[in-house]
Amino acid sequence: MGDAVTMMQTMIILVAYMLVALMGLVVFMITSIVKQNFDHRRKEIGMMRAVGADIRSMEFMLCGEVFVLVFIAGVIASLIAAPISMYVYNVINEEAGMAVNGYLIGFPVTLLLCGIVIYGNVRKCMKQKTMELLRSE
Repeated sequence: MGDAVTMMQTMIILVAYMLVALMGLVVFMITSIVKQNFDHRRKEIGMMRAVGADIRSMEFMLCGEVFVLVFIAGVIASLIAAPISMYVYNVINEEAGMAVNGYLIGFPVTLLLCGIVIYGNVRKCMKQKTMELLRSE
């Protein structure tokens, strides 16, 4: 009995490490997508700044736009993860109590990390000069 519990605990720790690695991969992918999006929209951002748009309102607009997309993707992922997590919980039984609540913890943490990354990318883009943004292709 003791060996089975130790093996189950080892499996839970291994799954937790895999989830953390997966969360890091997700944040990296979102960062890449956001950076690519801003690279494609540089000229548009430069035109809005040339016309006189406030930097704070543009930051809010860009952060809000990406954050809403990340939030919707997170909700969809949580809705998909819930039945899978319940199935895993039922298969492993009550030894893995974290299986059901794992996605509930991962979603806010991923949102927080993505929010930090998104804000950093927006700030970096806004610090560029207007003429540099207009000249970019």
